Amino acid sequence: VGVGEAAFLGTGPAPASSSGSYNVEVTAQSAVDAKTVKTNTITSDGFERRGFNIPQNARLVVLDGADVVGEATMANGKASIRVPEEGLFACVVTLPGYFHYFD
Repeated sequence: VGVGEAAFLGTGPAPASSSGSYNVEVTAQSAVDAKTVKTNTITSDGFERRGFNIPQNARLVVLDGADVVGEATMANGKASIRVPEEGLFACVVTLPGYFHYFD
């Protein structure tokens, strides 16, 4: 578990949805400069243009309440993930050593 990942460990997989599921394409963007967060790139930290090096792929967790409904590794800042058709979901993207944001 990396820095920030301990903030959410979840309760495990959600019960299977009877309504089906659909595929969602997701892109991780920096909240500072809106550029895609890709491995082995340098991004702004808000003060310096080349403030952060992105050492590895980010991890995406999709939640329905405290239930995990999907997880994916965001290869080069992008992921494709299946989620249930119904529900209100929160997404958490973590990258060890960085703060995370959920929406």
